[in-house]
Order: sequence, then C-alpha cells, then structure tokens
Amino acid sequence: MKTISAFIKFIFELARSLIEEIMFFLKKIARHSLTQTSNPNIVFYPRTVANKTKFESNTKVFRDSIIYDSSIGAFSYIGSNCRISYSKIGRFCSIASNVTIGLGKHPTSKFVSTYPGFYSNASGATHFCRHDFVEHVPVTIGNDVWIGEHACILDGVQIGDGAIVGAFAVVTKDVEPYAIVAGNPAKLIRKRFSDSDIEFLCKTKWWEWPIEKIQKFSPYFHDIAVFKQIINTDI
Repeated sequence: MKTISAFIKFIFELARSLIEEIMFFLKKIARHSLTQTSNPNIVFYPRTVANKTKFESNTKVFRDSIIYDSSIGAFSYIGSNCRISYSKIGRFCSIASNVTIGLGKHPTSKFVSTYPGFYSNASGATHFCRHDFVEHVPVTIGNDVWIGEHACILDGVQIGDGAIVGAFAVVTKDVEPYAIVAGNPAKLIRKRFSDSDIEFLCKTKWWEWPIEKIQKFSPYFHDIAVFKQIINTDI
C-alpha cells in the first residue's frame, strides 16, 4: 500500500509540475506579446506575431495573425489569421480576418522563370544564380478603410482614406478615397459619397483630431450632411 501511495503521490506531483511549466510558458508568451508595444492600450491575441512593426495606441491584432515590417495607426484592428508585410496602415481601419497584404511579387515578364530561387533569398526555395529583382514594394492603406474577409492587396497598391474593399477582392491597382471596390481583379462599384462630400472629408482629416475632439463630434458621425453642417458651424 505504501508503494502504491508513493506512486500516486509521484504522479500527482509530476502532473502539477507539468501544469505549472505550461502556465509559466503561456504567461511568458503573453508578456512577450505585450512588451512588443510597451503600451497597455495595444492588444495582441494568442499566437500573434509582430516583428519590426510599430503600433499606435488603441490597436488590436486578433489571433494567428502575422505582421512584418509595417506600421498600424491608432484605433485600427487586424482580424484573425491575417498576413501583412511591408505595409503602412492608417488610423481607424477595420481589417477583417484572413486578409493578406503585401506578401511579395514574382517576376512575370523578362525573367525566364517565376521561381524564387533565381531572384530571392527567402527560405523554402533551392537557390541558383540570384538576379536583381524588386520583390517587395510597400503598400499604403489610408485612414478609416474597411477591408473585407479574404481580401488580397498586392504589393505597391495605395488605398485612399475611407475606401471599402469587398470580401475576397484581389486589389491590383490603387483605390481612390471613399471608393468601394470588389471582385477579382477589384473594380470600382461606386463611391461612398458625392465628390464634394469626399473633398470635405479629405480636407477635414478627422482621424488626426485629438481624441477629445473626436468624442465631441462623434454624435454627428451618423449622417454626413449633419456632420458637415456642424463642422462648418463650429469653424
């Protein structure tokens, strides 16, 4: 009986030790995620990786997303399972899950082959003679941009303030401010507002206001006409 009791105690202590080690590891990961920003108003969900990336305050990155060499503006959020590289993302952007932005190019003309082993140092390919090729061109995404699920933004694209990119869209060309695009390749569906309203919003740049001013005028964000009237009156 003593032998059985000692064995049970040993198993119990072993299990407790393993649980403590797992908890320590999980806490270590959580601490590591938060210290990447040194800002308590920035939230990383589990299994998020952000390398060489700058975050402004009040941003969120949901689980399983990977961000590399980019910048994320204040109050923007990145959905789950996104892949973002070499990108500048503005403030108040809404990026849904499974979005890919700026993941690199393959040569499609002049080069004999599109295989990375002839132009890239990236891992995963057998390397031959390396030729010069611009593999990454930065992506610029404005402020207050909404990008739907599974959208793909190719290298070098610029998306204007207030634009909307539909789900599953493949964006190969620049998108004008406050335009709605969708499809593969993405094409203009319509503009969100009239040209005069768009010009007004682009000049107002409300996303650059102090947070106190945004709070003050936020009750009027429900209607562009009311918003314009109040802003013009306040000026």
